[in-house]
Amino acid sequence: MIEYELFYLVGESREHDLDKIKKEVDEVVSGEGGKILEVEVVTRRKMSYEIKKESRGVYVAKRFEILDKDEREEKDIPNKDIVAEINTKLLQNRDILRFIITRADQLPELKAETKKEEKSGQPRQSFRREEAKREIAKTEKVEKKEEVKEEKKEEAVVSPEVEAPIKKKASVKKVEKEEKSDKIEEKKEKKNEKKVSDKKKKTVKENDIDKKLDEILNI
Repeated sequence: MIEYELFYLVGESREHDLDKIKKEVDEVVSGEGGKILEVEVVTRRKMSYEIKKESRGVYVAKRFEILDKDEREEKDIPNKDIVAEINTKLLQNRDILRFIITRADQLPELKAETKKEEKSGQPRQSFRREEAKREIAKTEKVEKKEEVKEEKKEEAVVSPEVEAPIKKKASVKKVEKEEKSDKIEEKKEKKNEKKVSDKKKKTVKENDIDKKLDEILNI
């Protein structure tokens, strides 16, 4: 068996429905195969920061057990991520402002907190600290994605066997383009030569006409 601790926060405005909310949470855990343990710690205090217009809240800490992978296989129970399923369902509960599920072997014994701790205004586990951890996890996830992208880019580099035909094809296209350009230039030159020739012919013709006119006038 693996023991977990569920720690959740309910806003002060919903405290009148606390028993109902606790029952709903227990049903979510047991519905996914978790065994609720008897120990429960409920603390009322001012929150470290306002959440959804709530400045005070009720913190509830409970523990539950789930079968480990080997135990589930022995009892022919479908192997699934129970904690993930519980997380998903608790996220849908609008009465719960914040929650976190942690392996109990990483936590101190679950017991009532001292007055000093109650006056401090800090819950059993600081949600602000947990949110910072989540942000770090998100950053690490993004960095991992970037690393995967870089790896894919490296994999996408063309191998020499493939690159050679591509370069050859590009070279052929370049030559064809240059030949086409040369042909265009050649056509332009021929056109210009024709214009010059036509102009010369026109000039000679005009000179001949002028010469004949001079001959006529001198008669």
